[in-house]
Amino acid sequence: MRLIYANLILLALITSAQCQETAVDWFNKAVALDAQGEYDEVIKAYDEAIKLNPNFVEAWFNKASLLQALGKNDEAIKAFEGAIESDPTGIIAIVAWAGKGVSLYNQGKYDDAIKAYDEAIKLNPNDAGAWWTYKGNALEALGRYDDAINAHDEAIKLDPNDAEAWNNKGIALKNQNKYEDAIKCYDEAIRLDPTLIQPRMNKGISLYNQGKYDDAIKAYDEIIKLNPNIADAWQKKGDALEALRRTTEANAAFDKAKELGYTG
Repeated sequence: MRLIYANLILLALITSAQCQETAVDWFNKAVALDAQGEYDEVIKAYDEAIKLNPNFVEAWFNKASLLQALGKNDEAIKAFEGAIESDPTGIIAIVAWAGKGVSLYNQGKYDDAIKAYDEAIKLNPNDAGAWWTYKGNALEALGRYDDAINAHDEAIKLDPNDAEAWNNKGIALKNQNKYEDAIKCYDEAIRLDPTLIQPRMNKGISLYNQGKYDDAIKAYDEIIKLNPNIADAWQKKGDALEALRRTTEANAAFDKAKELGYTG
């Protein structure tokens, strides 16, 4: 969910014309360096902008997003908090709360992640489909599947065309062994975006778990048709073929999976 805010009106954020020019100059330098992949220098440039203007919310947010992308979640959380403190009710604060939630989720701090997502939802309840989806994922990680399903339903209510929310609701249902209901969700995700791989994979797993091996093979074949280089699809197709005692075909699928790097 990394975003970069650039070319924004910053006059209200900076206390003097001279300070504004200097802080913006460092901000623009950071954006340019980011495009070149010079990430250590990017962070230094954002730090200079923040030093000159501690309430430079865009600089705080961009720095946080980069740190998160680099896997530095502790530092990212602090920077997201800097963005929130700089403008507690602004649009960037909404995304910063969600960003903080993602970093907490990445650390396995699911309860804290849920609290952060709730803050994002509270600030913008009518346009929070993504945050409900993230909250649902955290609830699912805690094994709270009914609550996760309710969260995904809230996301779907806000955006019925959110294929990710449908897929994630399916995962929560699958984890309750409600395979038929899960498959309906995966099918809706596929209908909304026929190019998606993950709901097709999840559908295949649900069919396999029900002993519907021929249907599972069809699901994996659809994935392979979309992208023949997905090793996991070949491996799972092999598992289904093996369950049907179609050994020669299964071994060919397993060989293809290994060729593509499957290590299982």
